[in-house]
Amino acid sequence: MVPLVDVVTTTNELLEPTIVGFRELGDRWGLAMALSQQAMVQSLDAKYEEALATWEEAIPLLQELGAAEDSEFSQMQVMGLRVATAEGEGVDELRQEFIGLLADARRDGNRRFELITQMGLGHIEHVAGNDEAAIERLEDVLGNLDHVSAFGGGQMEAMLRAGLAVSRACAG
Repeated sequence: MVPLVDVVTTTNELLEPTIVGFRELGDRWGLAMALSQQAMVQSLDAKYEEALATWEEAIPLLQELGAAEDSEFSQMQVMGLRVATAEGEGVDELRQEFIGLLADARRDGNRRFELITQMGLGHIEHVAGNDEAAIERLEDVLGNLDHVSAFGGGQMEAMLRAGLAVSRACAG
């Protein structure tokens, strides 16, 4: 069995020249996809600041290219990473930011991003120790998930169910 660290190192070594190549070619689609993958690998390698910076470059490209699902999946990853790394007062600040994002999503009629943001708020409640509130929020998202608002071949639902399982276990 190959250790994960070897896979991460090898993947990063392959992605770097790929990203350079896409930049040189001016291939924005290839660049956006490669950057998204690099951000995922960086987050797996605990390089959180690098991952966030890489996603900050990838997400606008994905949006410009009309890849809404890829963009929103990346935004969900960013939210999850930000929640996972938030500490102390940063948790409350992040909650307020997500509440603002939720209001924007509702105003814009972006149902998928509304549910993603609700999921992020549920994870914030868990991190803050409010597992009953987390469960309520995550169950609401799960109950409102449909074929239009879900994405990733069930990945969003799997993440929701995992978050619910953790919050339920912590709530007792």
